[in-house]
Amino acid sequence: MIRLFVFSEASLPGLLWQAAMGQRPVSAGVLPLLRPLHGLLVRLEAWMLRKRLVQSLAEAFPDMPWIEGTPGRGYYNDIHHRIEVELHRHFDGGSGDLAYAFKKATTDAVQAVVPLPLACEWLAANRERGTWRLEGAPTFLHDVACMYYGQVPDWPVRILRLPVKPVNFLNALLVWAGVSLWLLLRTRLKVETLKFCLAVDRMSPLDDQVLSRVLDDPREALVIDRLGSLAAAQGVRGGWQKARLCDARLQLSDLPGILSDLTTAIWGLWRKDGEIDPLLFGRRAALSGKQIMFRAFFRRFKPSFFWGRDDYSLEHVVRNIELKKIGGRSLGINHGLAMNTFAPQWREIMFDIYYVYGRHMYETYQKDAWWQGMTVRPIGNLHCPHDERRGDRAQKRDIGYFAMSGPYFEFLLREVFKVARHFSGRTVHVRMKPGRERHFMDLFERLMQEAPANVRNHQEPDPYGLLTEIGYALTSGSTLTAEALQFGATTFCFDVDPSLECFYYRDFPGLTVPDAATVIRRIEDIESGHEKYDFMAYDGLISMSAGDPFDVIRQDIGLSSTGRIAA
Repeated sequence: MIRLFVFSEASLPGLLWQAAMGQRPVSAGVLPLLRPLHGLLVRLEAWMLRKRLVQSLAEAFPDMPWIEGTPGRGYYNDIHHRIEVELHRHFDGGSGDLAYAFKKATTDAVQAVVPLPLACEWLAANRERGTWRLEGAPTFLHDVACMYYGQVPDWPVRILRLPVKPVNFLNALLVWAGVSLWLLLRTRLKVETLKFCLAVDRMSPLDDQVLSRVLDDPREALVIDRLGSLAAAQGVRGGWQKARLCDARLQLSDLPGILSDLTTAIWGLWRKDGEIDPLLFGRRAALSGKQIMFRAFFRRFKPSFFWGRDDYSLEHVVRNIELKKIGGRSLGINHGLAMNTFAPQWREIMFDIYYVYGRHMYETYQKDAWWQGMTVRPIGNLHCPHDERRGDRAQKRDIGYFAMSGPYFEFLLREVFKVARHFSGRTVHVRMKPGRERHFMDLFERLMQEAPANVRNHQEPDPYGLLTEIGYALTSGSTLTAEALQFGATTFCFDVDPSLECFYYRDFPGLTVPDAATVIRRIEDIESGHEKYDFMAYDGLISMSAGDPFDVIRQDIGLSSTGRIAA
């Protein structure tokens, strides 16, 4: 029998014993009981995998499919979507200022646990009973499975039964002690308050571009890097001041009050919610602690505006709550577009102004979930320069295909080869989305060896340069579907997966196609004048009419068109 373990503090003795016996148990992923130990357990699991003391699910079951890092049915499953209403009815975290943050924490916990039922589904269908067993599963898995399947699934799963209140006491104690020490180490007799027009949570060079395009005076900008490795890799250009959360400083006179706030928050949470699964409680406790850390940060650094691209993260909500308390306003921007109309990471988003590609996703699917006080502003894609938008493509007849992993990956690539053979006088550029599962990368390399002579493997890391060189774009559901439209490429999105019941691009008639034959026919009809491709029909998907996005941002933070602070 193959024993699968949820990698946690409780399962560690069993894992180590089996490893010592040379049996190489299977780690089904890290789900800690004590949230502050998450990073340590992730590193320990990685070390045990490298030393071949444990196996990953992919190694133990090489025929198990993985899509976007998720087993079985893959990332675009419907579990959260189907249980969302009941989930929040059972687990909503009250009505205080952290209620919305706690709601996002519940969504995040579902995302963390969902790979377990998906793996169990696949194993139940593809392995004989008695050949595998999952051990150490959290009670939250039981709750999620019962909500989704309507009953307890008949799987060989052992739920971890522990006295929850004492475990959550340890969760609360670790967070309280850790944050208290963090505050003490940053306490000074006197702290100078530094004011900035704009702080930027930097994740990539795109954020540097925001700073350079929005502000003229480097003294008005604060660059915030979450990780030291990121700060070292990116450096600081333009003379902007930089900081990290650990650069917070707290005046001695403020210490008693903020420690009192921390104590009240953490132990009040334990008294109120101490009976819930540690997977949920640990996230709530960590958010309560992180809120206090941001409070200390904003005692030293006071930006009027804060730019963040971390809409998926838990902490963006508590940061923006604290930013409001000092009179600041938060600006966020979407991470692409979800190919499904439901996407857990997109459900709870809180900024004062949220820049999106287009309004359709918000108006149709997210209005009930996004923070009600948020202004949603469509500006398209920042990667598309204003002078490139809807650029002239009349003389550009080459074709680009932007591939991504999925169950129909091979079928779609072969359909693209059919298009290439038909238009043999044109170059068809194929770009594989990088960083995908090894299986798909190997399959891509193998299939490309069979490609027609006019197919080119586009290996540049930046896809946007290719969008300026082609007249037609083919996609299978990635964000580049919308982005190609804004660059002015006539775009077709393959829609072939019946399991994607809520495939977003179906909302836009004329955008989706079922096969190569349809692509060929429509290209020929467009070029012969029998069909007119209407780009403005997709203005709700991605703004075709917005002005320069940097001008929009400048106006929103009270700057003139020159980038100087308006009077």
